[in-house]
Amino acid sequence: MKQLNVLLVNPWIYDFTAYDLWAKPLGLLYIAGILQKYGYNVTLIDCMDRHHPGMKAVEGYTPKSEDNGCGQYYTVEVNKPATLAQIPRKYHRIGMPENVFVSALSSVSTPDIILVTSGMTYWYQGVKETVEVLKKMYPGKTIIIGGTYATLCYNHAVANLESGMVKVYKGGDLAELIKIVHIVNDIEPPMDAENYTDFRNYPAPWYDAYMDPLLYIAYRTSIGCINRCTYCGVNQLAKVPRIKAYKTVVDELRQVLYKRQVRNVAFYDDALFQSANRAEEFLSELVLAKLDGYKYHTPNGLAPRMITKSVALLMKRVGFIRPRLSFESSNPITQKNSGDKINNFDFENAVQNLITAGYPMQDIGVYVLAGLPYEGFDDVKRTIQYIGKMGIEPILVEYSPIPGTPDWAQCGFPPNTDPVWHNNTAYHFLRVDMGTRLQELKDLAHSFWR
Repeated sequence: MKQLNVLLVNPWIYDFTAYDLWAKPLGLLYIAGILQKYGYNVTLIDCMDRHHPGMKAVEGYTPKSEDNGCGQYYTVEVNKPATLAQIPRKYHRIGMPENVFVSALSSVSTPDIILVTSGMTYWYQGVKETVEVLKKMYPGKTIIIGGTYATLCYNHAVANLESGMVKVYKGGDLAELIKIVHIVNDIEPPMDAENYTDFRNYPAPWYDAYMDPLLYIAYRTSIGCINRCTYCGVNQLAKVPRIKAYKTVVDELRQVLYKRQVRNVAFYDDALFQSANRAEEFLSELVLAKLDGYKYHTPNGLAPRMITKSVALLMKRVGFIRPRLSFESSNPITQKNSGDKINNFDFENAVQNLITAGYPMQDIGVYVLAGLPYEGFDDVKRTIQYIGKMGIEPILVEYSPIPGTPDWAQCGFPPNTDPVWHNNTAYHFLRVDMGTRLQELKDLAHSFWR
């Protein structure tokens, strides 16, 4: 039987600004591993790959990276969508130039099916433009769009992206997606496809898709979250938390880290430490496997409640650097009403445990969420001051409305709102009590570290 070709594409994004903060299309990398198992020839083109070989020929662009592997994307200023014309900020298409994308497409085998992922809901313009290029390159080929935008804004995606051979796939059940790929290619779906309803059976993410230099990997030990924060959409994407066996995690990490000589690992779990006992178990496995000494990053934030003295000591020993804590607000009412995952006592205890374990205070970062519909300027200011006076770093994170969450209903958007208004910059522009004063909060947060 002829080996069938599957093309996976991570599209461009459109935004006011963006930064490569250990960003990799993990969903596509898992799908690639599964499809290879079934004998497909899989190719990934990541439009956001700053180190793609084609970028070497882009005039005026040299991908510069920090020691942690992160860096600035290639960007081109474009016209804002008409709905955002009133916002006084420059707008950009972010990712490789179109000619680099087209050249990359021309160098691969003609696909039998194309899978395109989608990230933030307000990045859909990049998905749409990417799909238009693919339709021109491969007329008549089935294109399936999945991912976060396709799931959270399914009706909008269908109305704006579906046509002819372009279909939108809703949900995170890879078993169903694997069946669809087989059916489109007139192949009987495999009996064991049902295994992939469970994240614990996913193979390792397929980092062979990237050429050197691979400066970091993004990784998950789990999907889903034990918390039910009212501002978060994770539980719409993965309703039941699933955690891989830590021995499996260690084996997968070792395979990539040794093979590619990568030093930076960013954990994108929604709740990496789901309990203090599980955290100790995981960190101890890393020590036993001699996977300490790498640089482990936590961009999604850690739950302070789980950082006991033992956990903090193991984090320091293993190589977790500049730990980030999920805190959001020091207001007890907000803490209670937004999910009850944290209180000030547990937070202060976690900070002290990290300091005792040897973390310098300036290396401890704390996320402060600005723009919750039930918090105003003064609420956020008090949280920043509370953290800053402890001698640690407040990190301001701008709230983005997410459809389907409890907090969405309080944002005042009608059901048919264009997803570009989910963008944090756009949303804050609408808030007269916050948008014009957001820079004050940023300056206040930075003032503790000047």
